[in-house]
Amino acid sequence: MPTVVIEKSFISKATKLIKKHPEKKPKIRKTIELLEMDPRHPSLRTKKYDHNLDVWQSYVENQTPGAWRLWWRWSQTRQDTIVIIGYGPHP
Repeated sequence: MPTVVIEKSFISKATKLIKKHPEKKPKIRKTIELLEMDPRHPSLRTKKYDHNLDVWQSYVENQTPGAWRLWWRWSQTRQDTIVIIGYGPHP
């Protein structure tokens, strides 16, 4: 099972997003828990978001206007570690 961490450059923005959208906090927490159990969990619908930057996308919400996503990458320095680089509304 991988470890999940938030990229240092995203921590401040992540905190602001949660303060602005507190209703998303449980959904983000659940998404992170599922990532820790299995990044390929069916409800996450994980897929490659950017092939050049090796960024992955997982669902926080689905079938909702402005549904949120979580973007992450595998750590290059820590084995079996997922680094969250962003979350928010689907662009």
